[in-house]
Amino acid sequence: MSAPHSIRRARLAFAAALCVSVSAAPGHASPPRIPTLLLSGSNNHDWRTTTPRLKALLEATGRFTVTVTERPGELTAAALAPYRLVVSNWNTFGMGDAQWPEAARKAIAGFVPAGRGWLTVHAGGSSFYDWPDYQRLAAPSWTNGVTSHGAMHRFVVQVADAGHPITHGLRLFITRDELWNRPGVQPGAQVLATAYSDAAGGSGRDEPVLTALQIGRGRTCGLTLGHDVDAMAAPGFGILLTRAAEWAATGAVTQPIPRTPLGAAEADWAATALHTWRPGDPNGIVWALEHDAGQNSGTPGAQAAAKRLLAVAADPAATLDGRRQALRLLAQLAAPGHVPALAALAKEPALTADVAALLTSVPGKEASALRATLPV
Repeated sequence: MSAPHSIRRARLAFAAALCVSVSAAPGHASPPRIPTLLLSGSNNHDWRTTTPRLKALLEATGRFTVTVTERPGELTAAALAPYRLVVSNWNTFGMGDAQWPEAARKAIAGFVPAGRGWLTVHAGGSSFYDWPDYQRLAAPSWTNGVTSHGAMHRFVVQVADAGHPITHGLRLFITRDELWNRPGVQPGAQVLATAYSDAAGGSGRDEPVLTALQIGRGRTCGLTLGHDVDAMAAPGFGILLTRAAEWAATGAVTQPIPRTPLGAAEADWAATALHTWRPGDPNGIVWALEHDAGQNSGTPGAQAAAKRLLAVAADPAATLDGRRQALRLLAQLAAPGHVPALAALAKEPALTADVAALLTSVPGKEASALRATLPV
């Protein structure tokens, strides 16, 4: 079955942003591509589709040259020597643990400490539970009897460490993916991004989705997102994947961050959730809509984003707190054409002050005249 139009548009937009990012510095030679080995050939997920997607996302940046191996158990130190980065999309979860030869185990264990990088994607860490060196590479890994996940669903991914090169300049995004509860996080690992796992069917806490760890002279990252190709189509997934890969390989990130307004489906989902929002609920929904408003301000997307928020503000069935948040967020998007709708909302005593505050951000005589009539 072909992917929905919104998913295909997201893929094309992200690929275009990556292409712009690698050609955005005229007069400067592009850095050499990073030779990357992608482990594949076995996974309890659909590796036959996710492996080509990972390869395409990495190579679209212009920073990586990716070779795929479907026989990682045959690796040796000599076979790994040409590569600066290994990306694992391989496991044997539910199929019996593989027993790699000593040459392969020794080569893998020595790869990162020698100054190179490793990135595990989603279930790539679900193997070798009795091999400590491999578990260190996997970063957030599946721990039998402890780690779990619910059904695929939408959730907000938030940056937990804005000072790290991978996540510097990022804030959040919405994705539809499989969220792991209580993955194993290695001692010393930095948690760079998290997502709240709802108490209904989840852990009721923020769960790590991206970690980074220094091992010897090298670096490893673990990204628990990326259940299937549709999850990998989320622009935020591609941004985290490629930035984590570059940092793991080099210790730095050179890729600019593209604009990341929410897709229509994600924005609709967030606006629907805002209808029932109350103080004490997770703030991710509010922050996601605030981010979306900022990304759309002054762009052709501003009208649709404002329409969504006005619909929440005008809905008497929505919570008062959700309606007030919608009016606050409109400050980045409101235009003179919204004044008639705001005049109607100003008649509700509980919203009058919020409308008056919003009108200070709306240009034009109509907005000023309406504000002058309000008891503020």
